Amino acid sequence: MSEDTTNQETLVADERTLLLQRADQMGLKYKKNIPTTKLRDLVEGKVSGEKLDTKKPKKDTGIKEGATKKVKDSEGNVTGTAKVLNRAQIKQMRRREANKLVRCRITCMNDSKKSWQGEIMAVSNSLVGEIKKFVPFGGVETHIPEMLLNVIQDRQFQTFETKKDGKGNTTKKAKNVKEFSVEILPPLTEKQLNDLATKQAQTRSVE
Repeated sequence: MSEDTTNQETLVADERTLLLQRADQMGLKYKKNIPTTKLRDLVEGKVSGEKLDTKKPKKDTGIKEGATKKVKDSEGNVTGTAKVLNRAQIKQMRRREANKLVRCRITCMNDSKKSWQGEIMAVSNSLVGEIKKFVPFGGVETHIPEMLLNVIQDRQFQTFETKKDGKGNTTKKAKNVKEFSVEILPPLTEKQLNDLATKQAQTRSVE
């Protein structure tokens, strides 16, 4: 089995563990043998504030696509109007939000991955689909899709700490800790973007 295959299998296992932890924290109910894909949809649906369609379709509300509805504040006052979106438009909007790039630096805190330059990570749900990217470690400046970054920030790994009891006996205790340290950086300015584009163009011309 190749190292990439092993890494991918570890990622899937880590993702399921994280999803189970988040589902328990949210108080979500699920079967013990729930498939990882359905568990992922359950958690992401809860995070986005949407309920997944696990029951029969609701009756027609009479609100047609393209119509507008009133937007109210917490006190019930009308503050404006919003266009009613169909599922395709909602899916497109969610995909844009999930793929919004965040400038950051990521440091891996897992000692077993000290020699790794980075890791291929993926996340998906029924609305957005799959987001997959190689994430560099070592404090390298990079841009990560927001939905994937949320998973990275929540991911944990198991480590062991050595303790001594009152009699001087040494024991090891397992605990889960954050696997990554994430430093969020401000977005690039227009000048920085232009300089980066110029540098990339010059690099390509040399090649």
